[in-house]
Amino acid sequence: MSRNNFDTLLDTYLTGKCTAEEAQLVEQWYALLDNPDMDMHKVGEEMREKIWQKIHLNTQHSVKILPMQQRLIWRYMVAASLALGISFGLYFFIKVQNKPQISIKTQSGILNQRNTSDKIISLTFEDGSRIDLSPNAELSYPKHFGADKREVTLKGEAFFQIAKDPLKPFFVYANQTITKVLGTSFTIQALDNEKTVTVLVKTGKVSVYTAAPRANKHNNNDPETQGVVVTPNQKAIFDLKREDIQKAVVEKPVLLIPALKIEDFIFTDAPVSTIFEAMEKAYGIDIMYDEELLKNCTVTTSLTDVAMFEKLKIICSAIGATYKEIDAQIVITAKGC
Repeated sequence: MSRNNFDTLLDTYLTGKCTAEEAQLVEQWYALLDNPDMDMHKVGEEMREKIWQKIHLNTQHSVKILPMQQRLIWRYMVAASLALGISFGLYFFIKVQNKPQISIKTQSGILNQRNTSDKIISLTFEDGSRIDLSPNAELSYPKHFGADKREVTLKGEAFFQIAKDPLKPFFVYANQTITKVLGTSFTIQALDNEKTVTVLVKTGKVSVYTAAPRANKHNNNDPETQGVVVTPNQKAIFDLKREDIQKAVVEKPVLLIPALKIEDFIFTDAPVSTIFEAMEKAYGIDIMYDEELLKNCTVTTSLTDVAMFEKLKIICSAIGATYKEIDAQIVITAKGC
């Protein structure tokens, strides 16, 4: 045990804030003194130094043969001292590791928070909205939102879970994009070294647009009309150079119906229109095809535990068709059955 740990534990004991085990250890130190009638709670510098010298001396001569009772006490003290030292080390290590690694600056009523750690850090606003801030991301927002809208500015990547409030829409400004939402969850990727800004929707709907002068070609007073509406399993991609927004399907669409039954994706001689309808319902993605051309096409297959794009490949292979993604929709091209 170091002198610093000794002084820290002794001070904790004297203020009555130590644990029962720590108190027992300190009292055993006190038992090493030649004057056991002294009040342990009135420790001056002289007495403190005597206790430390006794511990230090006994540590140096720990090989000395002592009576059985003293040897047992000393063995316990040494073990307890080691345990205490380890506990101190773990305490300070955990305290440092768990310290929120986020840089906070305040300027004119605006908070700027930057995640300086290598892990995601969660923030909760006064309205109940939650933001998961990715490493190196920075979020700026007012201490209190305005009466008619909620506005934040993002640099980097973050996942938003916005509390619903129709009277106070939520706006996220990232690079040259504006994402407007009433209540939903979505991810925005606006990295400094990227040429695009991407908004991926998990639940609800968001409107993504830009106020860039070149993008607002028709001089419309409402730039939102030049943007796109994005729904679950869709994403909006804003090209910073061209200043235009495209809509697409996310790389890995997820099921939007948690209670979807397994048998819903097991088909026996089923019309292909029935399969496409089930997929549209499950993923929220429109599938465009010629109903008259494919009315005689039937498929027997199990699509359980198969990703959406893999489902499309299986169906198209069965009916001799192909598919492509256009404006966040799936377009099927076929010759009929």
